[in-house]
Amino acid sequence: MGFMHPRLLALLIFLPVAGCSIGTSTGTVTLKMPISGGELVPINFNRGNVVNSETDQIRIEKALFSGGKDLKGSYIFGFFEKKGGIPRRVLVEDVTDDEPTLWVDDRSPILKNGHWEYACPAVAYEEKSLRWLREIDNSVRIYRFTVDQGDGPALVVYEAAIFPSVVKEFIKKQIDDSTAAAAKAAAAKEAAQQAEQPSMGAPFPAPNRQ
Repeated sequence: MGFMHPRLLALLIFLPVAGCSIGTSTGTVTLKMPISGGELVPINFNRGNVVNSETDQIRIEKALFSGGKDLKGSYIFGFFEKKGGIPRRVLVEDVTDDEPTLWVDDRSPILKNGHWEYACPAVAYEEKSLRWLREIDNSVRIYRFTVDQGDGPALVVYEAAIFPSVVKEFIKKQIDDSTAAAAKAAAAKEAAQQAEQPSMGAPFPAPNRQ
């Protein structure tokens, strides 16, 4: 089991797509990834893809981020409860950076056929919690699911998600296009306001003093 920084890993996990291989003959590799607070947690990858984390009780199914044209993005998280239990509380945090970011605090979880899913409110791209979107390289984000079952210690499961640079470039283009459009609209509005101002007329000629 090896250690690798998320940025370096983000560059290497795409090698299997080009015919290279990492890890075992099956293409699976387990790496220890650093999280908030300096702890190292094991994350499994198989041929460039994240292997969904699971315990004997839950299996992580979703850790997705989607962007919109309104310069906002939102997360969707989900897991499957294998034993039919109903959690009392679910927390989901992004623990990739020095300080964790809390995205979910569900105090009344609802499961449908054993599946829990939570759609977070949309957040503006310029928020500090989404600054990784503006990094030019590939990103690997790590999320901590804490599931309080009510009896015994809470379950803690770590899940990784890969965000290729090409996806982030698309989002960056949305931001740039929107910023340019907003600046153009503001300039046009200012020009229109200036055109509507009443003319003061030509100044009176200076008296002819001879």
